[in-house]
Amino acid sequence: MSSSDFDPYVAILGPNNFEEFNDDDPDGGTNSRLITTLPADGTFSIVATSYAANESGRYTLSLGGGRGQAVRSAPVAPAERAQNGGLIQLGQTVAGALQPGDSTLQSGEYADDYRFVGRRGQRIRVELTSSAFDAYTILRTPSGDQTDADDSDNSTDAVLDMVLPEDGEYEVSVTSYQRGETGSYRFSVTTGAEPPRQAAVQGGARIFAVMVGVSDYGGAANNLDNTDQDALQLAEQLRRDGSLNEASVTLINSEAAVQGVRNAFRQVAAQAGPDDTFLFFFSGHGGQTATPVGGLEPDGKSETIVMRDGQISDEELGDLFGTLRTRLSLLILDSCFSGGFARNVVDRPGVMGLFSSEEDLTSAVADKFRAGAICPISCGRACLGLPMAAGIIW
Repeated sequence: MSSSDFDPYVAILGPNNFEEFNDDDPDGGTNSRLITTLPADGTFSIVATSYAANESGRYTLSLGGGRGQAVRSAPVAPAERAQNGGLIQLGQTVAGALQPGDSTLQSGEYADDYRFVGRRGQRIRVELTSSAFDAYTILRTPSGDQTDADDSDNSTDAVLDMVLPEDGEYEVSVTSYQRGETGSYRFSVTTGAEPPRQAAVQGGARIFAVMVGVSDYGGAANNLDNTDQDALQLAEQLRRDGSLNEASVTLINSEAAVQGVRNAFRQVAAQAGPDDTFLFFFSGHGGQTATPVGGLEPDGKSETIVMRDGQISDEELGDLFGTLRTRLSLLILDSCFSGGFARNVVDRPGVMGLFSSEEDLTSAVADKFRAGAICPISCGRACLGLPMAAGIIW
């Protein structure tokens, strides 16, 4: 649809509440071009109108058969058509309004729900802007996991950049931070750009990780709170950032048997190359066992990390790290006495260690004296930013 007298806006309506709309041509200009795939046989209506109220003038409208190309449109829907949400395409922008009569969240905020289809590993950006209210979005994955986004870059707009964790249909609730807020908004779901640190990497995500968390020791030791969640949340955050390679493994509770951890380490390490980063993360109990006094154990004690059915010593973990051929290897331990692993593992170029306590301290004592992690690692992503006892050699 084209016009030199007003800003054209075109929509197509069809069976089963199908509707698509477009304001400006994605190739530039104010003319409208809508490329869509009809979902079913039937009668469809085309609405030719203007973007703003009271515009008038002559226009040209044409309809043609497509060539099966992917949708490239950047549609903008007026508020009265966007208020109920609906299925949108990646690359679309819609304009809508929160208003009385909309559906509400359990906490009372008005909300419009939109859906889009995505695939696992796809990087997207969800953006909601409004000058009328404090924007807030809630994204739900096909399996029901939820990610919220509020303010970004010192503004009240909501922006969420993420890598989709699974194939399927996603739902986004467009809403406000405060109950009862109303007003117009613009909402879009677009294909996100790779961050600079990932764009330069060839072959996809390059962090190969083995992430282990034991909370339930099955009676072999006292249970711990949330240590299994440390591993799960770290994996989720790295996956969401698009940096976690699919070869990575997460083991929690009964899965975290000694032999299973050994096998996972060897399996993942074998797939990591010289341009990659290898990460071993453990959250759980740590211990010490008597060993002959020597250069690596001047105190006569060998430090261990405690799995569900046994222990892995600092010497054994050092041997496992010795098999790696990556550009950088990370050892992150949230366990008692974990600093003792530095002498056996962080003893070669390209290896870095982050530890929640020093060699002869429990994590609780380290926390008291701020000698290691100064707060519990209950969120996986936090471990990379905490002021932990660390060592590195290049």
